[in-house]
Amino acid sequence: MVFTPYPDFLIVYNSQDLSLSQRLVLPSDYRQYYPTPLPQTAVLRKPEGIFWTVKWAISPEEEISFGDGWSKFIADNGPIDRDFLIFSYDGSRSFLVSIFRNGLPVKPEAPVTIQEISDDDEEDEAADNDAGDDDDKDEDYDQNMITSLSLGSSDEEYDADTTVCEVNKAHRTLKKGSTSQRIRAQPIGDPEMYLDDPKNPCFIATSSPCRRMLVIAMQVIKDYDLKFDGIIKFIDGFGELEGKIGNWKDRVVVYPWQVIYSRNDAKPGDVIICEILREGDVVRSIKAHFVKK
Repeated sequence: MVFTPYPDFLIVYNSQDLSLSQRLVLPSDYRQYYPTPLPQTAVLRKPEGIFWTVKWAISPEEEISFGDGWSKFIADNGPIDRDFLIFSYDGSRSFLVSIFRNGLPVKPEAPVTIQEISDDDEEDEAADNDAGDDDDKDEDYDQNMITSLSLGSSDEEYDADTTVCEVNKAHRTLKKGSTSQRIRAQPIGDPEMYLDDPKNPCFIATSSPCRRMLVIAMQVIKDYDLKFDGIIKFIDGFGELEGKIGNWKDRVVVYPWQVIYSRNDAKPGDVIICEILREGDVVRSIKAHFVKK
């Protein structure tokens, strides 16, 4: 639970109110807590660390609401009738939104993989064996790729998908990589506002569903004087995942990044802010914050 000096406010979702799926009118008494002037955008954050950007709107009657982006938040979270949406405000432009159903918090659902099974028992057994072989091949591929990258080989197929958008520490601008197959992340003006601790270093990862590894560019490593010792964890709203580190040319790669991408239901164009957590001078964890497109 997050404690702020500002009171929470609550809405009860009603699917029959069609306007509620397009915009949210905020309580009139709550406007006393908003900054002046009102920012152009607000950030809605779920407890599991996923973000949505919405635009403030002011009507001629000075009614304040969330407009553009609110429908995306509703579509992605799927509230149903009589769900409680509780908003906790930070006094700037960020709201923690918790959804309760039947008195209990609605938890994110991990993606489910459905496997088609044959009616033939022998085919079942063969399929199971093949699946096991595929898993071993995937692991071997990852291990071989790490070894290959560490030795400095230039795998062209992998090179076409090794782009990262970096946060320039001095100017807070985005430097884009230069591959044609890249899925570009959308620009984001102030990535620090999405971090657990704004003092932590961060960078923005390319949102590509086919990327098996997270690439940390040399410029990021130099800017923040990052040091690695082979042990690292990914952190997201579903928990922790042990990662493995390798080197490729002048970059550091960490895998299995595709697990984090998939279980957060990320889509091309989403912004993924990677918050770097250190113990002393050594990077121990990377926490992924997903800002939905």
